[in-house]
Amino acid sequence: MNKPIRIYTRLRKIGDDYYEAEYKDYRPDGTVSGYGFEDFSGERLEAQTKKYEVHVYNGKTMHGTREGWRMTDIVGDVMRVSAKTSGLTAARILYKNRMDVARVQRVRW
Repeated sequence: MNKPIRIYTRLRKIGDDYYEAEYKDYRPDGTVSGYGFEDFSGERLEAQTKKYEVHVYNGKTMHGTREGWRMTDIVGDVMRVSAKTSGLTAARILYKNRMDVARVQRVRW
């Protein structure tokens, strides 16, 4: 059985260096398998989650020619996932059927 792909949607500070994060767990086919809230200390949040900017193709090419490189834009807010989750896999599930995900870029704390 595959491990769920956990994507955190909202982060809220609930105390001094203490946070509550809402999450959804997804199956590899993109269906939701669970959801809930998880509490983190600041240290644990940094160690057990990763943040990514999601880049999608915008339909433009560099230099205005068909042979140019396809250009990308950053979409949405920074995406936060569990540390063992692939950022690209999570982005493709999160933006499924809406956009063509080109790449993800890790955002450091």
